[in-house]
Amino acid sequence: MKTCFTILVFFIAMSISSAQLIGVVCKTSISQNEFLSIKKTISALTTDELKLEKAIALLKAKCLLSSQIKELTLLFRQDSKKLDFCVTAYESAFDKQNFYEVYDAFSTFSNVLRLHDYVLYVQQQKPVNEENNNNVQPKKDELVFPPYSYPSEYGYMGERGCQTPISEPDFMKIAIQISKESNDLNKLAVIKKYLPANCFSTAQIMKTASLISAESNRLVFLKESFKNTFDKNNYMAADQLFTYLPYKTDFANFIGSQTTTVIINNDDPILNCQVNADDFNKIKASIEKESFDNSKIVKAKQIMADKKCFTTGQIIEIMNMFSFEDSKYEVATYCYDYCKNKDDYYQIADNFTFSMTKDDFMGFLKNKKK
Repeated sequence: MKTCFTILVFFIAMSISSAQLIGVVCKTSISQNEFLSIKKTISALTTDELKLEKAIALLKAKCLLSSQIKELTLLFRQDSKKLDFCVTAYESAFDKQNFYEVYDAFSTFSNVLRLHDYVLYVQQQKPVNEENNNNVQPKKDELVFPPYSYPSEYGYMGERGCQTPISEPDFMKIAIQISKESNDLNKLAVIKKYLPANCFSTAQIMKTASLISAESNRLVFLKESFKNTFDKNNYMAADQLFTYLPYKTDFANFIGSQTTTVIINNDDPILNCQVNADDFNKIKASIEKESFDNSKIVKAKQIMADKKCFTTGQIIEIMNMFSFEDSKYEVATYCYDYCKNKDDYYQIADNFTFSMTKDDFMGFLKNKKK
């Protein structure tokens, strides 16, 4: 196991150093004295939530060595908060080619892979043209949102939470005001001023959530915003805002609790509820086009929520398209409500590798049947 881990870390290191890095351009890192002062301030706080809030606020517009980021990461007890911090801190790393050192701060291997997926995702975005960078000044109050797959509300015919989304110019005014706040708590306070009285599209909600640094705070915001969303059936696309599995699962469970579960009447003709072989092959091809498990999961959930009627066998095929055990588990638990032969759903447990995952899944089924 140790050998496998060493090989993977070597691979990660090579992929970081060989890729073209983008993001914040740092000319120098902060001094050791300044770093120690920041570290002391953060370590004095009693909870991971307070530490994360303070760390993000203190490190704004500062550049750190990867070794310093690792030291700060070790101040957090929960891997979820470590991941939140590292995702934010990556852009401020002075020596991004050494960022793989930070991976040693995690206690679970799956979160190392999630952070690495994020690093690769950032690296694969269009690089800044450094040759012209000094001549081009950003426009005042210009916001650039992450390149997620944003759903369109145009022509939307599904369930609505409100009548008409606010215009893009009005939305941008709100988004700019939010972005000017220095920490998540202040941003959420601004959001609460505008949320109850306005209607937003899922895309606008996703862009707003992207301005929030901590994934835990994003989850809170997304849950509160659902009722003020115009295109509710598109809301699962906001899953892209999470890299940490428990938050993704919590969000998926929330969406499931807000939507009507499909109830199949066994007396109805089966043709009223099926995905034929041709359509299913197209669905698998569409999912397979995505590069990473996270984006594949988003695509699979969108399709499941749209089609609503799959067999246990089809769900097993989709589940086995994923590389990691936790991704398979996430898909399997999400798809339960969209399975037409739920009595056979126990068969899915045989497709997990680890006995712990199988036990968790059977516990999930037991709770569903209560």
